[in-house]
Amino acid sequence: MFFRKTAVAAVLALILAALMLPVGVMAQETRDLALMDALKIALENNLDLVSARYRPELAEQDIEIQQSNFDLGLQAQARHSESVQAATQSSTLSGSTVDTGSVGIQQNLKFGGNYTASLASVRQEQAGANVLAPTSYFTTLSFNFNIPLMKGFGVEDTTEQLILSRNALDVSLRDLEGSAEQVIQNVEVAYWNMVASREALRISRLSLTRAKDQLALNRKKVEVGTLAPIEITQAEAEVASQEESVIVAETGLRDSEDELRRLLAVPEGDPMWEQELIPAELPEYREVQVDLVAALEQAMASRPDVYAAQQAVRDRELNEKVAQRGVRHQLDFDGGYSPTGASLATIDFSDPLNPIITGNPSLGDSFSNLPDLDQYSWNAQFTYRVPIGNRQARATYARAKIGTQQAGTDLMNLEQSIRVEVRRAARAVESGVKRVQAAKVNTVLQQKKLNAERKKFENGMSTSFEVLTFQRDLANAELSEVRALLDYVKSLTDLEKAKGTLLEARGLTL
Repeated sequence: MFFRKTAVAAVLALILAALMLPVGVMAQETRDLALMDALKIALENNLDLVSARYRPELAEQDIEIQQSNFDLGLQAQARHSESVQAATQSSTLSGSTVDTGSVGIQQNLKFGGNYTASLASVRQEQAGANVLAPTSYFTTLSFNFNIPLMKGFGVEDTTEQLILSRNALDVSLRDLEGSAEQVIQNVEVAYWNMVASREALRISRLSLTRAKDQLALNRKKVEVGTLAPIEITQAEAEVASQEESVIVAETGLRDSEDELRRLLAVPEGDPMWEQELIPAELPEYREVQVDLVAALEQAMASRPDVYAAQQAVRDRELNEKVAQRGVRHQLDFDGGYSPTGASLATIDFSDPLNPIITGNPSLGDSFSNLPDLDQYSWNAQFTYRVPIGNRQARATYARAKIGTQQAGTDLMNLEQSIRVEVRRAARAVESGVKRVQAAKVNTVLQQKKLNAERKKFENGMSTSFEVLTFQRDLANAELSEVRALLDYVKSLTDLEKAKGTLLEARGLTL
């Protein structure tokens, strides 16, 4: 009894596994895909968008490069020198040893010019018959400035490229949003094209079924002698034609699925490449009234390309201002101040036969004597330069003015193009409403025509040719209704894209 129950349980388990296997296989052969899921996948993986994400990163590095012009520079130096020479009447110095160590900083100033500050210490040993200080230490603190007072003075002059790099970062971030909106638009179009291809395949199969039904009806009528045999040939030709349409529609569906996979950047080897993509939603018809004035205002405020063109005008205006100041003559100020601290070992020659070295010099003493400021040097210099002709600066300024005018013209041209684009998109929405309504009515009427013609044919008052013609008319009407509805849905997407609000309208962010 136990073994019988065990065997029955095993058989049931095998049957259950066999029944479950096709379901598992089918689960791998198809994949339901909602539009919002497709959009999120595209925002994450689309290769065009992945490439566009690098542009802000590159712009940030350009800013770092420009900011590096104002980085603080540190320099340290150590030097040793020795010299030995014969005493002459002009000099009693017979030899010297000098050790020098220094550390300093240098930095360009954002309003123009630069400064350096350095601290240098020198240990000097001298030998000779009448050398008064055989060993000495000197410590010098030096400050030097170079400041342009006319040409090249001002924050805009020195940071022009930095400002342009920051503006380029802003533009690249807005361009990234524009690239994302373009990707969203492309994905939505590809998704609805896939829906349209699936509907076209459904209608083609339905038309094939109608053609086969008509062929079967014709054969019955021929058998009872109420229809000429030639009518069978006409029906068979229609079946063959519809079979070809199904093949073409199936190929179109596969192509539309591949295009969507490309936009989603499906990796090689991913199961999605072999799965049939099943749209999880169909286009929804909702009548939309477009406020053209508000749409135009929104486009001018939100479009990334408008922002980029406006920023280009501001950049050219900055170029022009800097170039205008570049025409000036040049007046530079150079100044410096260097206090020195000293510590010396001197020789007392009061007894020529027995000179005495006095003092115990040290590097620390030279540092401690530095704040006394009893030894110092300073300098100030003004340099005025007048370029004869100044043709380069004048030509640069003229080019900058032309560039500003050109950027302004480009902005106006873009605004005109956007105005036409928004108007066209709004018009497509308005006409799309009428198209959908007309297409629905046409489908209903074509169905009624076909039904009436079938009744006439059944009563011997029409031919199969007329019925087949009306079947094709109905199929065309059904396709036109699908196209009208999908074109309308796409026109709503195009309108949001034209306004620059597609990301916001879909509730998506980068």
